[in-house]
Amino acid sequence: DESIEEIYLDRPRSSIYFDHQELGRCNTSFTYNEKDVSRIITFMRSESNLHLDRSNPSLKMDLDVLGNRLRLSASVPPLSLEGVHLEIRRARRKPFTLYDLIDNNTITYEASAILLLAIASRLNITITGGPGTGKTTLLNALDMTTPRIWRKIYVEDAIESRLLMDHHQVKLQVDPVDESHRKLSKSDEIIKCLHRSPDYLILGEIQTIEHSKALFQAIAAGLKSVQTCHSNSASNLISRWIWGHGIERSNLAMMDLVVTLERPIPGQSL
Repeated sequence: DESIEEIYLDRPRSSIYFDHQELGRCNTSFTYNEKDVSRIITFMRSESNLHLDRSNPSLKMDLDVLGNRLRLSASVPPLSLEGVHLEIRRARRKPFTLYDLIDNNTITYEASAILLLAIASRLNITITGGPGTGKTTLLNALDMTTPRIWRKIYVEDAIESRLLMDHHQVKLQVDPVDESHRKLSKSDEIIKCLHRSPDYLILGEIQTIEHSKALFQAIAAGLKSVQTCHSNSASNLISRWIWGHGIERSNLAMMDLVVTLERPIPGQSL
């Protein structure tokens, strides 16, 4: 079902539930027992080649199953007190275009026009909002509007960007922040992009202090980028950058546009 967005398992033997674009949050009678969950965890370890154990009790990875693009997030004890919990985010096989988002009342014509102008001008854009508000959906829709001749470099931990035919795309996958033994750092790869000659950087989610500092360092050096970042509003995001991540106020002016998305009532359809 293309309208299923995210699937949840709170703990073994609890009922699985999911978020549906039209129906909101739906309950099921399905569940997994401890043996089922153990198989899932083993599968995630083998497919990702990352740790998920007592020393590294959380993991985020992406996976392609029968043509379905999934992002899996899991936690195990001692972090998850009642046993394994699991979230599976499902990407649409056919991503939403900007026209689709206008048609389903996600965005207005006026806002779309501003965003198209911003993309065409290669402005530095951050898309912010809470979990499940559609940040990556909007980023991918904007990515599809870029000229095919542009050389775009993507730096992501879970690959949520789309392969666009006839576009010049270089995709780099780094280790997720959950991985305590990570060797491929997103911050390092952002800085290295200074020597990779991108016309635009697509950075996925900016999560840590190191990510934010690398982002503003790259922008100060003249790179242009689009990224997402969790926050409830543009003002909260700016406060987080200043007080939480130590970004100088003078550097904030280099971020040309902050787009805020919101989902007013959790669990209800958009």
